[in-house]
Amino acid sequence: DTTSEVPTLDAHNGLWGYRRGEEFVIPPLYNCGFEFSDGVAAVCIEKCWHYIDIHGRVVLRCPHYEAVKPFRNGEAVVIENGEKKRINLKGNVL
Repeated sequence: DTTSEVPTLDAHNGLWGYRRGEEFVIPPLYNCGFEFSDGVAAVCIEKCWHYIDIHGRVVLRCPHYEAVKPFRNGEAVVIENGEKKRINLKGNVL
């Protein structure tokens, strides 16, 4: 079942999206993005960060963070007001 395969990050016309094979399954809408890890990918659109699932649905909105890193072992490093913080998959600061 190819719908369960994790899509891979790819660029098209200066924007980032996610492909399975030759087909974009998450359209190239993002100014920046990371590969999927822990079931989510960090993406930035119009200077606003979010984490999306493999279907392109936003699962965690992070508009107040200046930068984010991918999740690893259920945690991600984020930058808020110049300060590094760690969050969990629910968005709670650890």
